[in-house]
Amino acid sequence: MKARSIAALIAGGLVWSLLFPSLVGLVSLFWPALDETLEVFRQTHRYDVFSSTSILLLFQMLWAITNCTVGFVATLISKRKTEALILMSILVAYFAFRHFWTEWDQFPAWYNVL
Repeated sequence: MKARSIAALIAGGLVWSLLFPSLVGLVSLFWPALDETLEVFRQTHRYDVFSSTSILLLFQMLWAITNCTVGFVATLISKRKTEALILMSILVAYFAFRHFWTEWDQFPAWYNVL
């Protein structure tokens, strides 16, 4: 792999790990119920505290925004779509494992499938 490709994958991972929590934090400034739920999550580290359908739908929307941004960043850096597809494969594998294996019982089935 070229250095540009490796840099694109690393940058994409960093963007993902910074962007999603930042977006959730930004929305929580304007949505008190989300802020309260996040506080409970910080104390319990249990995902089932996100039981509100509106919060889960928000998370789905923020996942999509974050993933599209990450793909754009990886493509912009590498100048090829291949790195975005590689990064997408890594993210899908990671989140499939998390949602289908380790956290299935903490979310509604529709959320895990989406």
